Amino acid sequence: RIDIIYTVPIKGTNWYLNAHENINAISEELKHLKCRYVLGSLLLGFVIAIAASLTARRISRVYEKQIEQQNEKITKQRNQITSKNKEITDSINYAERIQTAVLPDKKILNKIIPDNFILYRPKDIVSGDFYWVSEKGQKLFIVASDCTGHGVPGAFMSILGISFLDEIINKTGNTNTDEILNQLRTHVTESLKQLEGGEEETKDGMDMGI
Repeated sequence: RIDIIYTVPIKGTNWYLNAHENINAISEELKHLKCRYVLGSLLLGFVIAIAASLTARRISRVYEKQIEQQNEKITKQRNQITSKNKEITDSINYAERIQTAVLPDKKILNKIIPDNFILYRPKDIVSGDFYWVSEKGQKLFIVASDCTGHGVPGAFMSILGISFLDEIINKTGNTNTDEILNQLRTHVTESLKQLEGGEEETKDGMDMGI
């Protein structure tokens, strides 16, 4: 079927210019064009979706590998820290056994002073506080001391104090408390090189009651 699309009169004449077209043919062609457009769009969208999925998967794999490597690194570091902590804790626990061994034997203390109690609570496994008991002649010496610092540094100081007390009282036989404390002070300052009074010298020591 041929249809007149539009008519244009020609000036100065009785003629008309008519435009004709097959409307059905145009409609069919438009339908085909629409179908091809829709199919093409769907195909293009599908291709884009696949490309995007592959790209995302590739990027995801890269990040997953990086995260896995980071996790392995963190796990390795955590294991190393755990191992070091265990080594340090084991060393401190062994030091606690040594410190406990140099403290007065409770059996001896119970024999000297049957009615007694001891409040001894180390802050960090080993302690910067110590007690000491000794019987010399007709005199009984009871010492309670608080060393500077706590934990391992305090424990070192406590062992020094116990060793010096044993040397001053039990070995030299000095029984005057003022002389004992003065000698102890001398031993501590000499051992820790606290003779010059300089700023770089350690300020470690202990408060003691005897």
